[in-house]
Amino acid sequence: MKIRPSRAIFCLVLVLMISAILGGVFGGQVRATTKGEEDVDTAMKHFSAILGLVEENYASDVDSDKAVYGAIDGMLRTLDPHSKFFDPKAFTSLREDQRGKYYGLGITVTTRFGKVTVVSPPFAGSPAEKVGLRVGDVISQVNGEPTSGLDLNEVVSKLKGLAELL
Repeated sequence: MKIRPSRAIFCLVLVLMISAILGGVFGGQVRATTKGEEDVDTAMKHFSAILGLVEENYASDVDSDKAVYGAIDGMLRTLDPHSKFFDPKAFTSLREDQRGKYYGLGITVTTRFGKVTVVSPPFAGSPAEKVGLRVGDVISQVNGEPTSGLDLNEVVSKLKGLAELL
């Protein structure tokens, strides 16, 4: 039976998250090591049980990926404060920034008072300058859809999508 890469990554993430949670919850009482498969299996079972309980009893829907990625990030921060874990979306964004291949509107935006706001003058000749955006302008809609309630990265992603059309 061939294991798909996404399942292998999920299993690895699950093992890491189990170790982080059990280490934090039980402190020195639980010793999860990789000396034997039984230890890993036990840790996986504990983690799965904990995640299952959280999913069943949490007040709202639980994003399992977010929970797992958060546990990995917390574990790495505990082991080495200089390490940083990137979820697949954040890693893609990092690689995009490193390569310099991205579409943009020629502005910098941030969230101010819960609204996506332009914080830098548009670059000369940019799409933002052509449509007359200025510092302090609030981006309340992208392509007719409201931006309220969206994460800043989601809005930026939608804006970049529009830039591809320009």
